[in-house]
Amino acid sequence: MGLNPRQLEAVAAQGTVAISAGAGTGKTQTMAARYLAHVEAGMRPLEVVAVTFTVRAASELRRRILEQLREKLPINDPRILEVEVAPIGTIHSLCQRICSEFPVESGLNYDFVVADETTYQQLLAQELPHLLEAVPPNTYELIDYSALKGFVASFLGDLEKFRRAMTVDIAEIKASIAAARLRVLEDGALPLFEHQLSQCEALTLNDRIEQARRVALAGLRSLLHGDDAGFGMLAAIDLRGGSAKNWIPGELTLIKDTLRALRDYLRSLPSYVVYGFNQTDEEHQVILQEVSKAVELVAAQLVELKRSRGIADFNDLELHAVQALKDDMVCRELTTRFRAILVDEVQDISPLQYELLTRLGRAASLAAVGDVKQSLYRFRGADPDLFARQIAQSAVHVTLEENYRTVPGLVEFVNHTFDGLLPEYEALSPRRTTSFPRPPVEILLVDDSSDATLTQRRQALARQIGHRIFGLLEEPFEIVDPRTNLRRQVRPHDIAIISSRWTMLDAVAEELQRVGLVANIVGGGQLLGTQEALDVLTILAFCDNPHDDLACIALMRSPMIGISDRELATLAERKGRSVSWFSFLNDELRGDPRLEALKYLPYSPTALSPSDQLAQAGDLLLYPELLARLNHHERRRADWIALLDLVDDRSREGLDTQAVIMYLRQAIADQARIRRPPIEAEDSVSLVTIHASKGLEWPITFVIDLDRSPSRSPRQLIDPHRGVAFTLNGEPSGHLSWIYEHQLREDLLEEHRRWYVATTRARDHLILGFASRSQVDELLTRVEEQFQVSQIPIDIAPATPRITPEARTARYRLPAVDLSTPSPAIRRSITSRALDDFRRCPLLLASSEPPFGPVGRLRTLLSQRARDGLSVSERDLPWMGARDARTLLQAVGGYQLQLASHLIKRPALREGTTRIGAWSIAWGPFLDDQESLIDLAFDEGDLVGLALAHAEQPVSRAGIYYLTQSRIHWLSPPELARTAAQLTSLVHELSSKPPSPREDRASVCRNCRRSDVCHWVQSQDHRL
Repeated sequence: MGLNPRQLEAVAAQGTVAISAGAGTGKTQTMAARYLAHVEAGMRPLEVVAVTFTVRAASELRRRILEQLREKLPINDPRILEVEVAPIGTIHSLCQRICSEFPVESGLNYDFVVADETTYQQLLAQELPHLLEAVPPNTYELIDYSALKGFVASFLGDLEKFRRAMTVDIAEIKASIAAARLRVLEDGALPLFEHQLSQCEALTLNDRIEQARRVALAGLRSLLHGDDAGFGMLAAIDLRGGSAKNWIPGELTLIKDTLRALRDYLRSLPSYVVYGFNQTDEEHQVILQEVSKAVELVAAQLVELKRSRGIADFNDLELHAVQALKDDMVCRELTTRFRAILVDEVQDISPLQYELLTRLGRAASLAAVGDVKQSLYRFRGADPDLFARQIAQSAVHVTLEENYRTVPGLVEFVNHTFDGLLPEYEALSPRRTTSFPRPPVEILLVDDSSDATLTQRRQALARQIGHRIFGLLEEPFEIVDPRTNLRRQVRPHDIAIISSRWTMLDAVAEELQRVGLVANIVGGGQLLGTQEALDVLTILAFCDNPHDDLACIALMRSPMIGISDRELATLAERKGRSVSWFSFLNDELRGDPRLEALKYLPYSPTALSPSDQLAQAGDLLLYPELLARLNHHERRRADWIALLDLVDDRSREGLDTQAVIMYLRQAIADQARIRRPPIEAEDSVSLVTIHASKGLEWPITFVIDLDRSPSRSPRQLIDPHRGVAFTLNGEPSGHLSWIYEHQLREDLLEEHRRWYVATTRARDHLILGFASRSQVDELLTRVEEQFQVSQIPIDIAPATPRITPEARTARYRLPAVDLSTPSPAIRRSITSRALDDFRRCPLLLASSEPPFGPVGRLRTLLSQRARDGLSVSERDLPWMGARDARTLLQAVGGYQLQLASHLIKRPALREGTTRIGAWSIAWGPFLDDQESLIDLAFDEGDLVGLALAHAEQPVSRAGIYYLTQSRIHWLSPPELARTAAQLTSLVHELSSKPPSPREDRASVCRNCRRSDVCHWVQSQDHRL
């Protein structure tokens, strides 16, 4: 695709150019073309710097540049090789390059290591008490130690922002607050209240409401004349009393309503309007001067401490790179070397990053690309006004407005919605001509009339999303393939769910899994916020010190060991205080197979590294196998591997097991931002946060749950233009309130920008989902002007689990399974094990295996012997050959001893029949000791049967005992309940003539026990 005139202008512009690039306007293509123009003009790739916001964006830009260079240059041209190592990357990679090349001028060691946020926070937590010892004692006469420590730790988080805020003139702050107060008092509702209260008067002065009216009038007039005493007068208003006979009919009610409205209005006023820059703020400025000295003192010590340890965090990289560029020699060297600079996402850079780039680009051809409408990172110090400044300073300003991504109907929707929501909105112009015979936007809103909680509303929205995705995939619904530009039926990987919250995405993921779809997390989610991270911490802490009672109990009650809370409570009554839990359990549960693996764990001290220690312990505790049997097992396994890599990284840095444990504890407590790895899912629905969706696109996007939670007034705030303010003991601070009100307005603007980013990710179709109207009325009003809103009932039923339609092309060509003439195994009565087989694959029921073969016979025998407390011998297996019997007994030997450890008392055999529709489903026998329900299994357990038994008579826990592996897999009551809830639709599918075979059987067929008799496996058309 060639460049349009605006893009050509941006590519050919000489000197500095600012490029305003709206969503989908070909920003990356333009940057790549300008880069190539520099190369064609004689610059070497090593002389051109390209700065992107993310590593992913840098990789994409480098890929496009290489593709176009290879088309234009010979394969052995050195410029192609130079692009591979050219400075194309994030701002921090550029800073690291500068600091590594000029360590002396930057103030860092030549061999410094970049530390992540958690390492820095751990260092700060450990050393801050010692660093504060240098603070003069007289500081604590103004502020106590704990408050000072909290302020110092907080302000060090963005030191440059704090420093800029401390330079703001207090006189200017006071004048600004006074002017803001005056605007509210004069332009607000006070003149209107004064007018309304002056229109009526009681017939007698003795009426209490008349007295309140006069006090209110006096207070209002005082305020309107600039006397703050009026607030005190208005606060004393008493609305009790008043007699209608003292008033003209109707006036008493009118005055009371006006006074009540006045009282509510005063309560809604920000504190700065009521108090202004008050005495508390004056005292706080004195305290802040001392706090600032303490911050600088600690910061200087921290710099030396990090230098002595050879580490630097990301903030250090920026600070020290700027420091290096302040050196004349370094500045001359780099500005001579780098002849051109391209910077992406300028709206999301901080003032310090902007200073670095402007210093570096003094003599270079600088291209700044950005879009204020997509600025989302103010919470990280980004200042979108910097892009406006750059536009003003650039010789050329080009606006890219032609949208190549989105169909015209969606572009019109975006323009109509955000023209007015975003200041100085620049409308997009659609270049695509594709249209579909359907509205481009759908809106789903949970029932307005319902009084359900927000959690219930979000659950209803998640269920509706499951319904809608199910419908998109099953009904004819066309999209345009982004690669081929041809129309085709939508597939799961064409769909993305975008939300501002991971909690909502988790709920949708559960719903997608329930209907048989794979969900893939795209570049988001915090690794250390997962259960797997807590499990890793538990395993390492136990291996480092098994007598750590907290780690020991956490491991014992985890699925890795499986001791129930009830059993632990019973044991706790017999445990003495002087003995550790580990020693007590070893004595009390001696011989218990659940504790067998503990004998072989790699306890400290060990020659193993922490990562090898963790991996070996995980294998011995069967942790990977446990993950494989849980929901989202692919996602969990990827997290486990990523955590192993994280521990290995810390191991390579020289941390021992105890230090790694401290690191993990600190990181989990600080909610350190370590991304979960993406999972490779061939055909999956993407789940992504709004921030992580930037730069991505999908044919269909669901943008959901855009309402924001109400923010709480903070205890401290830093604003580089309005100073620093705080409150210590809840005392009112006008300065803090003034900053907070301004930031609320900024937050609202950024929220509108988040809406814009989210809604512009769609190529062909957009679906908006709202759990409530809270905080999104303005957006919904604009949406309702264009499209119909569908109300979702709060009690919406879950979608039916997905059945792949026969019309779709399967990855493998399956033969038809005709259940209208079933094998002897399929009747209107069926065993739960057979139904469980059908749940995995309909072909299992179409095979010719009899319903009660040797496996079922042996399972029943073992269950009876376990009930009677007897062992099994060869004479119990006359129907098996002697050799086979001995092999079997050897495989299951010792099962009875291990099984006994999972039972409270001698069990009974429990079996029964459940009727669903026209089908009778026989289940059992299971071992039942009134607390636990256990199914004995060889290869596949009977999850359906356990679910039916639990539904008839609930138990505390149910489990599948895999005899050949001598282990048990416990199932939670919620998991059993979910399985039971799916059985109606499963039986309905069983009754269809014929049902559609499931896709993707390859992984199942490789291990299927019936592959030797399955006619699909025996056919010549399958591809395993």
